Parts: sequence; C-alpha cells; structure tokens
Amino acid sequence: MTLAQIETRADREAAAAKIYRHAGLTVDRLGEHIGARLGGVRLGGDLPAEQVEAIRLALAIHKVVVFTEQHHLDGGRGGKPAQYQEFTSTEFETLHPVVRVHPETGERALLLGHFAKSFPDLSSTEFHSLFQLLQARITRLENTFRWHWRLGDVAIWDNRATQHYGIADYGDQERELHRITLAGDIPVNVDGSPSRPLTGDASHYSEVTPAKRLDFFA
Repeated sequence: MTLAQIETRADREAAAAKIYRHAGLTVDRLGEHIGARLGGVRLGGDLPAEQVEAIRLALAIHKVVVFTEQHHLDGGRGGKPAQYQEFTSTEFETLHPVVRVHPETGERALLLGHFAKSFPDLSSTEFHSLFQLLQARITRLENTFRWHWRLGDVAIWDNRATQHYGIADYGDQERELHRITLAGDIPVNVDGSPSRPLTGDASHYSEVTPAKRLDFFA
C-alpha cells in the first residue's frame, strides 16, 4: 500500500467514524478486509434516517455487518412466500461479468461462486482451471469472515461484494434460518455493460431501482 493510499484510507476512516458517532452507532472492525460488529442500535422499521445511512455506509465499507442482542426480532416460524415454489421450479441462466463494479462504492469485485457454470468461449477444462484460480483468491483467509451465531444475532452481507457459505457444523441439532433476500441492481462490468438474461425472466418479482454511488465514495 502506498503512502497516498494509507492517507486516503485514514481520511476515510476518520470521516466514517464521524458519521457513526453522529448516528450513535458503534462499529468494531473484525477483519482487515471484511466484517464488522455494529452496536448502539435496535433494529426495526422506525430507525432514524441518520442511523439507516450510517448502517448503509458500514455495510458498504465492511461488506458484512453483524448486530447482536436483537431478540425482539424473533417472530417465530414463518411460512414461505407464495411465489417460492414458482421461483425454485423455474430455470434461470444469466451471462454475468466476472468482474463487476459495485454501484455504491465503485470498487471492483469478482462475481463467481458455485452458481458459475461456464465462461464464454472456454472449454469445460479451461473454465474449471480459471474458476479455481479466481475462486481461491476470494476464499483466502484474509478475505473471509466467519461468525459464531448466538440468539439475537442478525447478519447482513452485501451479495454485490461477497459470497455466503453456510458451514454444516451443527451436528444433529436443528438449524432454523430466517433469511431475507433483497432485489438488487443489475451487475455491470468495468466498461458499463450489464448482465444479460439467457434463460428465464425474473423481472416481474420485483422492480429493480438502479443504485447510486454513496457520497462517501464520490
């Protein structure tokens, strides 16, 4: 890291800390590149605007944020939405950029994961070799974050900059997951070209509003 990069990072961290203090939010960095624990907030639908923006900024910077002691959100077991069966029974295939530009930060990230099946114009052998090379960089220890769950924990991760993998380390205990997936923006590559659907159309599930660059990263 150059001196200019160090100075820029220090300036940004100081600016972010000021925003967090104004919102009454505490942010504890848990990893060098990814992961933070947020405190001083009780999650719900009536959060002040300054807290919403501070949380949004923390997520953009740290990519994964965790809230603890949020027991009031435990509403019991919920049913699956009506469109769940339709969504899981429909085949979707999309041509995504391998390197996408994050719409809120401008950072570049590898868009891979176990859903990736092929690269255009490459054979299956070539795809797997290149995929493993790139995926290995994503899963390097310094680029990963692992959380040991407790009652009342809530985690939010940015699918535009991360991959999620649930580890089967709970033995014969029951694992109950309350998960919400939000409709996001359409990925674009470094040249501004968007992802292109090849099979299936999910546009009717939710209106996709283009995300804007955060002022912090402008």
